[in-house]
Amino acid sequence: MRGADLVRLAQLAAEMPGLRIMIDHLAFVKVTGSPPDPAWIANMERFSGLPSVFCKVSRFTEQAAIQPAPLEMAYYAPVFDVVWRVFGADRLAYGSNWPPCLNAGDYCATVNVAQDYFRAKGPDAFAKVMGGNAAAFYGGPGFPALRATGNA
Repeated sequence: MRGADLVRLAQLAAEMPGLRIMIDHLAFVKVTGSPPDPAWIANMERFSGLPSVFCKVSRFTEQAAIQPAPLEMAYYAPVFDVVWRVFGADRLAYGSNWPPCLNAGDYCATVNVAQDYFRAKGPDAFAKVMGGNAAAFYGGPGFPALRATGNA
């Protein structure tokens, strides 16, 4: 989903509040290390009041304007800040996008970028974003070890 598709998706989500939706790959935002495109921000903000819509934090290194992708969390923080504000701890789900993420750089470093950002939000938020929300959304196991330790 991107651009005008996000507008239609928000309309659908509002019309069908029981339909659970996962926006994949941060809606393919271009990551530049600066605040993201205002149109993308406005489109993402449409989902603020739609509790059945989640966003997958994935493909961010592949969307980086610089390749190989930077490995500093600060480069991705402007995008992460937007989705954190819109979706919060309960509606974000990390996804590595492995193996395609290898085209942009190191897999472990990609995971570390997300972990660094979400760990700073506290152990409960970290556990939700790094596993618990995906399990709840897709109906998988509850990942009790993540909730207990805050580690992934």
